[in-house]
Amino acid sequence: MSETKSWRNVAESLEATLAGPTEEQVNIAEALGITISGDLPALVASAILSERIAPALMRSMSDREPNVEALRQLEAALGLAAAPITEGTSADVVSAWIQSRYRVKRLRGIRELQPQPGDVVRLTGAQPNLMIISSVDRRGRIHMKGDRGLGAWPDNLRLVAREGAHENHADLTIEILNHIRNSKIDYDPNFALLDKIAKYRLDRLRPDGLALQELEDILEGGDGSEGPLQRLVERHPQLLANTVIGHSGTYVIPQKSLGCEFRADFVVLGINSTGPEWVLLEIEASKHNLHNRDDTLTGAVRHAVGQIQDWREWLTKNVSYEQQQLSLQGLTNRAPGLVIIGRAEPIMERDGARSQAREQQQSISIHSWDWILRQGQQLANGTFPTAVYADGVSLERSIEELLNA
Repeated sequence: MSETKSWRNVAESLEATLAGPTEEQVNIAEALGITISGDLPALVASAILSERIAPALMRSMSDREPNVEALRQLEAALGLAAAPITEGTSADVVSAWIQSRYRVKRLRGIRELQPQPGDVVRLTGAQPNLMIISSVDRRGRIHMKGDRGLGAWPDNLRLVAREGAHENHADLTIEILNHIRNSKIDYDPNFALLDKIAKYRLDRLRPDGLALQELEDILEGGDGSEGPLQRLVERHPQLLANTVIGHSGTYVIPQKSLGCEFRADFVVLGINSTGPEWVLLEIEASKHNLHNRDDTLTGAVRHAVGQIQDWREWLTKNVSYEQQQLSLQGLTNRAPGLVIIGRAEPIMERDGARSQAREQQQSISIHSWDWILRQGQQLANGTFPTAVYADGVSLERSIEELLNA
């Protein structure tokens, strides 16, 4: 990217090129025995000098037709006097005049906007997204926070909130940063933040035999309530190790508060070559059914799905706070969800997937506690099961695709 400048320096530089030819251009013109006007824009002077020395440099001249109409339209829009164009004026000189007129436009825009890093702006036109200025380059182009290459010319921007001068600036900045983080696809993991959740990193992925035996006993002999299952998984987080296969680390965080409003049963993180991959996990009692007789999701399942949707809505509005203050680096409202509920044989889960796919298409997978047990047994036996959300798996897959993976 071009060198960052203050808007005043950029404006002065643009103004200088419009005020007249440079001293060096004047000296070259005198040496060539030609006269250039003192109020000729530097770009136009450059084009005239280039034409004069082109034969000596054995450079062919352009045979393009000069676009005088475009020049006149631009001058009329800017309220400028017509440039001295004659029948013999070349296309290169006319193009230089057009570029100079655009510099007038940029100069006016930058002096009106007076852009500063941190200012909130928007493009002129029909309700585009708000943006935050990050820098101004030497050409006068305004660069924005967010994805690489995002920017605009100052004459196409309008100020919404000046940093330090508008009372709603802070709220708007948080809203925009939330949008940026939620829209971002690739991440640069902040390992200093990951250090804050180091105690939740699994030292091994395979659950031990005791954990599997306890889970089986609860499923077969308990009352089917949620509490014993929650406590069991908190003691043996390896039961969720297959949720995300983190080649560089897997973390299982229980009872994670999302602000004052919500508390996720578990959030699971896998660190891979693509960065952090998170899963929002809601557990429910094993006594609930997954689907009704008509193949629709039960009320208990719908409630669990709604919980994950509520968490995502919270993340939409608070992702900046969450990533920085809650140490959940890379977690956004696009994180897939997983509901663990009820009991079911493998064939029942596959049959139910079709109705689930019709009801929900929001990357929320629904599985039974028997599925958790089977996955854990495969890990304990040395078989590496397919993760629900493995390295490289798209986060936009439907429930049907996820359940059939």
